[in-house]
Amino acid sequence: MQTVIIEKGVRFKMNESVFEISREHLPGKFIIKNLTGNSEVLFDLKDLMLFHENGTLKFEPIGPATSLLESSGVRENKIVDYSMLPESERKIAAARYDAIKPLLPFAGQKMSRYFDAREKELELFGHKVSAMSLRRWFNAFVNSGGDITALVPNTADCGTGNRMSNEVEEKIDGVLDSFYAKREKPSGKDAYAMLGDSIENINKFRTEETKIKMPSYNTVLRRIAARNPLEMLEKREGKKYAFDKLSSVNTRVKPTIPLEEVEMDHTKLDLFVVDDDSRLPLGRPWITIAIDKATGNLIGLYVAFHSPSYVSVMKTMRHMMTSKYYVKDLYPDIKNEWVAYGVPRLLVLDNGKEFRSRSLLDACKQLGINVKFCPPRKPWFKGQVERTFRTLNQQLIHQMPGTTFSNVVDKKDYDPKKNAIVGYKKLIYLIHRWVIDEYSQQYNKGVKGSPAKLWREHIEKHGRPAFLDDSEKWDIVLGKLKTGSTIQRPGIQYQYLFYNSQALQELKLELMKRRIGTVDFKYDPSDLSQIHVYDELNRTYITVPCSDQDYSQGLQEFTHKLLVRDINKRQKEVTWKELNSSKARLMAELKSENKKTSGARAAAHIQPSSAEIASSKANDAQKENVKMANIVRKHFNYNEEQTEWGSVNNANINS
Repeated sequence: MQTVIIEKGVRFKMNESVFEISREHLPGKFIIKNLTGNSEVLFDLKDLMLFHENGTLKFEPIGPATSLLESSGVRENKIVDYSMLPESERKIAAARYDAIKPLLPFAGQKMSRYFDAREKELELFGHKVSAMSLRRWFNAFVNSGGDITALVPNTADCGTGNRMSNEVEEKIDGVLDSFYAKREKPSGKDAYAMLGDSIENINKFRTEETKIKMPSYNTVLRRIAARNPLEMLEKREGKKYAFDKLSSVNTRVKPTIPLEEVEMDHTKLDLFVVDDDSRLPLGRPWITIAIDKATGNLIGLYVAFHSPSYVSVMKTMRHMMTSKYYVKDLYPDIKNEWVAYGVPRLLVLDNGKEFRSRSLLDACKQLGINVKFCPPRKPWFKGQVERTFRTLNQQLIHQMPGTTFSNVVDKKDYDPKKNAIVGYKKLIYLIHRWVIDEYSQQYNKGVKGSPAKLWREHIEKHGRPAFLDDSEKWDIVLGKLKTGSTIQRPGIQYQYLFYNSQALQELKLELMKRRIGTVDFKYDPSDLSQIHVYDELNRTYITVPCSDQDYSQGLQEFTHKLLVRDINKRQKEVTWKELNSSKARLMAELKSENKKTSGARAAAHIQPSSAEIASSKANDAQKENVKMANIVRKHFNYNEEQTEWGSVNNANINS
C-alpha cells in the first residue's frame, strides 16, 4: 500500500487497459494515453478520483517494493500489509527508517554530505552504518513514495527456509534487547556468545532437520548497527537522559505546508438525534475530526453513536485521505467545494487506546505518516482541533433546536423522547454545509486566512496532495487482527460464525505441505459478512465470505455479541438457527415498539426551555427514561445490523 500524486508519468489500470498520464492540458484536465490501445483521451481530475474511489481504477505503485505482474501489465506491491510481517523484519525496517528519517527533508538535493554526516552522527551512538547503506535505504524509501516495506530485508525468495531464518532473527532481537537493557555498553562478541548459548539450548530438544542454524558474527554486528539509536540510549541511560540529549528533536515548530501536521480527536456533541424514518431517539452522537494545522482545514470526519473506537479512527482516516467530490452529487445545494484531503506527514493524537492499535501504527508507517502522541494532561498539544470543536458547537450545534448542556444530560434530567428533534441524515448534511460553506470560507485568526483559500494557494505552490493508491486495501489493512486460527473443513470459525471458500481450502493444502497449522485474518468490526485471511506464502490477503450471508450481511460485531448473549441467557446452544431466530425476535420487538412510539413524531419536535428540562416533570419521568434507554439501545443495534457503516453511519462520507 502506497500513496500516489496525480502528475505526469503516473500509470493506472481501468477496464483491463493500462493508461499513463501524458501531461496536464489545463488545470485539472489531463491528457491520458491508453498504452493498451495506443490512443489518447482527455480526463477530468474529478473523474479520475471518482473512478479510483469506487474501485474502477487502480493506480500503479512504484519503487523497489513492487513487482511487475505479466497478467495485468502493471506493477503490484510485493508486501500488502506491513503489520503482518514477522516482528524481526518489521524491527529492521523500522530501524532503517529511523536511520534515514533526518535526511528525508533534504531529498532532491546533493545528498553525499548528508549521508556522510549521518554516518558520523550514528557512530556517536555506537551504530556503525555506512554512508553507502544510508544511500541505498534512502533511495529505496523515496523511490517507493515513502513506503516502509521498501526497507524490509529481501527475504521473500528464500524458499521454505525463510520461516527458520525469521526464528533466528527473533533470537537475535531477544539477545540484543536483554543486553541493551543493561547500563554498560556490551560488545558484539558478548552478544554473539549469548546468542550461541540460547540457540544451543533450543537445539537440544530438536531433530537434526529442525535445528536452528547459528548466524555469522557479521550478521549479528549488522543487527546491532541497525538498532534505533534513541531506543538504545533510553534503555542504557534512561528516558530522561535520552530526552535531554535529543531534546532538540522535540521542539515544536508551527507547520507552514498543508498536511505537514494533522491533529485528530473526538468529542460528544451537545445535541440529541432521532432516526430519520422511525423518529426513535438515537442519543448524542460522537464526532471524530482531523484538522490540518497549517491551513486550519477540516480534512476528515466521522459521526456515530458508539464511543470513540478503532472504527472511528479508521473511518476518519479513510475520509481524510480521499477526495470529497461526492459532495456535489449528494448535496447539490452546497455552494463550495470541499478541497482538503490527503495523506499527512505527521499525525498528532492523544493517548486513547483506539489510537494505539498496532494495525493503525503500522499502517501509518507503511504510508510514511509519523505519529506523535500528546503528553498526558497537555491539551494545548492539540490546540487546533480543540478550537475547531468549540467553533462547531458555537456556530452550528448550539444554533439547532434540541441542543442540551452536558451537565444536564449527565444528571439524566433530559428526556430524549421529548427533546431529540434533529434527524441523523439532516445532521450529517448540516455538518457538511457548515464545514464547506461556512467554516472553510471564514477568516481564521489562528492561520491568518480562510482555510479553503489557504489550501488552494499552498497546493498551487507546493503541488497536489498524495492520496491512497488503493482505498479498498486500506480497509483491509486497518481491519481488526485475529491471530492463530485453524482452517477446518467447514472453514474458519469465529464467534460462532463460519467463513469458507475454495481459495481458503486451497491455501490450507499449501500450508499443510509446509507444516503451517494456523493463519491470521483481519475483519471489519462493522460488517461480519467477510474476513480477510493472510496468505503468508504470497504475502497477500484472501477475502472469505461468511457462510450465512443472510444473517451476517452488514452485521456489527457488537450487535452479534448481544444476540449471542441473548441465546446464552436462554440457555440454548449457539447455532445458525438460534442466531437467526434471536435476530428475528429483536426485529419484531423493535417493530412493535416503533408502533407504540408513533406519537413521538410530534413530541420530538417540541423543544422545552432549560427550566423545563430541570423541572420536577423530568424527574417524574425517570422510569420512562429507563424503558426508553433499552429501546434506544436495541433500535440502534438493529439500525446498524441492517446496514453497513458506509450507509447508515456517515453514508455521505463513506459511500
